[in-house]
Amino acid sequence: MDTFADSGVSKAAMTPTYQLAEATLAVTCKRPGTAPLTLRIDGKEWHENGAVHVASPAKPQTVSYVSAGHPVAGINIRIVDAAGYVVGEGAVGQVQLNGGPLSSGYYRDLPTTMNAWGGGWFRTDDRGFLWNGQLFVTTCHGRSTLFNQELRSAGQ
Repeated sequence: MDTFADSGVSKAAMTPTYQLAEATLAVTCKRPGTAPLTLRIDGKEWHENGAVHVASPAKPQTVSYVSAGHPVAGINIRIVDAAGYVVGEGAVGQVQLNGGPLSSGYYRDLPTTMNAWGGGWFRTDDRGFLWNGQLFVTTCHGRSTLFNQELRSAGQ
């Protein structure tokens, strides 16, 4: 957003969200009037261990992720490992959701519904981590969300 500041665009104007059709769109959103939170994490720790360690901007080999925001009203988010166990803040795993705004399944598609919903939680197949109550999505259906370079290029 620094790229657009010279044009008078406020950092608070950018509103990253996490959206799914199964949740009637919005799952997370940043709080109004706030700038999106960007975490710079240690790239070496990230790539070798999948660990989130916040790094200083001066540190070489950092990776930046922009928060998708806090859960909207009625949505609960948890992150689970490959075995289905809930992991702590800053640990990367599968994003799972539950709450009133989620659908109860896929219309006339019981096999897909059974595969996606289990134990009251919707398995998104997306990966991410929680940090200070905010969701950071790292891969979406197997595709990396690292596109900061493309955003920077667009602003030049």
